[in-house]
Amino acid sequence: MGIKEIAKKANVSVTTVSLALNGRKGVSEKTRELISRIAQEEGYRVPSDREIATTDNGIILFAQLTRNGKILNKDQHHFILEYINGIQSQLASTGYTFEMISDTVLQIDLLIDRINKKCVKGVIILGTELQEDDIIAFSELNAPFVVIDTYFNSIKAHFISMNNIQGMFQIIKECREIGHTSFAMITSSIRTGNITMRERGFHLALQAYGISETYPLLSVQPGFLGAYEDMNRYLDTKPNLPSLLFCFNDIAAYGIIKALRHHGIGVPQEISVVGFDDISMTTMMDPQLSTVKVANHMIGRKATSALIELIDGGNPEEYTTELVSTSFILRDSVRRLND
Repeated sequence: MGIKEIAKKANVSVTTVSLALNGRKGVSEKTRELISRIAQEEGYRVPSDREIATTDNGIILFAQLTRNGKILNKDQHHFILEYINGIQSQLASTGYTFEMISDTVLQIDLLIDRINKKCVKGVIILGTELQEDDIIAFSELNAPFVVIDTYFNSIKAHFISMNNIQGMFQIIKECREIGHTSFAMITSSIRTGNITMRERGFHLALQAYGISETYPLLSVQPGFLGAYEDMNRYLDTKPNLPSLLFCFNDIAAYGIIKALRHHGIGVPQEISVVGFDDISMTTMMDPQLSTVKVANHMIGRKATSALIELIDGGNPEEYTTELVSTSFILRDSVRRLND
């Protein structure tokens, strides 16, 4: 049994299980005891029981940070867990201890002070919702850091993230090959680095394949409900629709599908829908969602390796950005038009 199964059996989030098993704050004593009991009953070895290494090199901190909680919400727990699993697997024989915090950057000076007081050896920052100024502020950390799940070309920092532009080219190329010639993008009203790069990739891919941008970029609130409500209002205007809609992430895609169905528009019979992230529910929903798979586990491992290299004496001024390849997964939400 793994951490996902423990979370399901305890009826809590995977983040709560991780906090409880690592002895971190933010979990009630009753919930902590429940999680520990389930872990013991199922033979899951909690971190304190594992003989991973014979030395203690200090703490590697994973900082799950939000700005508004609109993109990184409860629906993304399993997506984030794959980052955590990658980090922990890479740390397994290094002698470093894994710790995790969940916090907001709205009072970033206090957050940085809190991290510095922990005297950690290094920090991996989940930067999904962070802005450029947030990442610049982390230069005040006393330990080296690596940022995952976003990047900014204008900032001198170490980034490991997914290749959003490659993902958009994969969507347009493969869907074009099965007969799609008209595309539109649903983007988010909340801006993030990833969403900006997906928009850029969408425009570049259309240009590269000689496809005219006939349809306007449509902005919706992030999350299932926000995407559903905004798409409903848009569909009330009876707009012309393309053969394929790309949604900035999987959660929004299902909100869009619900709105389409509310207006009697079949997916994929009348319009195809594609998401991004390949979260766990994509194969459990109807229809199963075509999407871009992100190699979260690999990103977590690579970020950990890069951080340890910095701790071991790597030049902190030699800033690197590594973009990990994505893959397009064709499922039931996209119709093959050339069959």
